[in-house]
Amino acid sequence: MTVTDIVSTIASAVMFFTIPVYFLYLLMLYKNRNDENLKYPFYKLMFSVGIADLLQIINLLLGNTLANSGIFPELYIFLGGLAARISNFGLFGFGMAQNIGMLFVAFNRYTAYILPMKHLKIWNDRFTRNMIIVQWVVPLIAVSPVIYPFEFQIQLLADNKTVLLQWKDAKIAAYYQYFCTGAIGGPIFLIVLITYPIIFITAIVRTIRSKQPMGKAEKTALKMSMVGFVISFGLIIFAGTLYQRLISWNVFKTFWTDVPTFWMLYNVGNTIYAAANPYAMFIFSGAVRDRFVRMLFGSWLQEHGAGGA
Repeated sequence: MTVTDIVSTIASAVMFFTIPVYFLYLLMLYKNRNDENLKYPFYKLMFSVGIADLLQIINLLLGNTLANSGIFPELYIFLGGLAARISNFGLFGFGMAQNIGMLFVAFNRYTAYILPMKHLKIWNDRFTRNMIIVQWVVPLIAVSPVIYPFEFQIQLLADNKTVLLQWKDAKIAAYYQYFCTGAIGGPIFLIVLITYPIIFITAIVRTIRSKQPMGKAEKTALKMSMVGFVISFGLIIFAGTLYQRLISWNVFKTFWTDVPTFWMLYNVGNTIYAAANPYAMFIFSGAVRDRFVRMLFGSWLQEHGAGGA
């Protein structure tokens, strides 16, 4: 196996393992949506982003990953072009929902730390609900051509096992990717890339100037900013990989990375982006960690005198 094969296998294994973890994490957020510590807009946004992440993970595993593995070629042969259509609908639709969701999370963290006095006035229930609606409606509109009229096909390789899910027209596929990656993904990528450094630099400057330790609310806001940054780090990797390939070919008529390296970076970035949400929350949020443990082991903790729910 090549390095690319090993990395891709590890990435797929991480995403497969993350599915039950993610489901339980989302269930915990839903059950505790009125909890004193988890009722804030940030957690509602993370819940919505989490749904997009989980759907994208499932789509990636059941789409190109499983098709390329050659394990169940009969399924994709039976579905034909529909398999490629469904895969690309999820790839672009759920991916766009992830991106827009992370844009709103970055804005939420910006207002929480930079504009703390106005934060909850901005992020009232109506505004938060509207942002979540936008997060899902915009991708649905953007991917409607994938439903119709774009056409797709499958290609069965010589081993009669490996299936490739393809667009029928490579030129249309390229233009559509430019639209999703450039016109929509590009501005989001840049805004997110700029927002978190602004937050962290502001935190450093405030600490130096005040010469006082951070308050509890400020620490919490900064920790939740770290959650957003960790997740967005995956966006930086895989979006950066896509952009360098688009720029290198369209501007310089050459590829700066070979195909195996490109897919290795793409898979690593996509895995971090899609799977990091619950793990980052477990690391940086004591409230999330506590509610998650109590949801899973509450009865055992009560029986052994470790505290109730």
